[in-house]
Amino acid sequence: MAAVAFDTLRLARRLRDSAHMAPEQAEEVADALAEAMSGAELATKPDITAAKSELKAEIGAVRSELKADIESVRSELKADFAFLLERIERRAAETETKLVRWMIGTGVAAVLTIVGAVCGTGWAIIRSLPH
Repeated sequence: MAAVAFDTLRLARRLRDSAHMAPEQAEEVADALAEAMSGAELATKPDITAAKSELKAEIGAVRSELKADIESVRSELKADFAFLLERIERRAAETETKLVRWMIGTGVAAVLTIVGAVCGTGWAIIRSLPH
């Protein structure tokens, strides 16, 4: 950044002629502005261009970092999803096996109940026959 050259005499004359200020007042305003700007550093076009280039580079780096982070999160989510899907499928298979066993057990129990009822009735009929 560079300090700006400031022509106080030219400003004082312009204030006096165009703004119709008193010469003393125009000189005081010009001196006050010169004093205020003496320590100020103003950015030049090359300064702004350099800052712009730095910002673009930083934005690019942040963009790359964010893309990498997003890809990492995607990979983790895919792995978690695959794990959960595998657990769901395993549980579904276990539940299906239990259901089939229950159905077979219930079916066998029903058949045995029917056979027992038929056999029991058959024995009752056979016993009631005269000898």
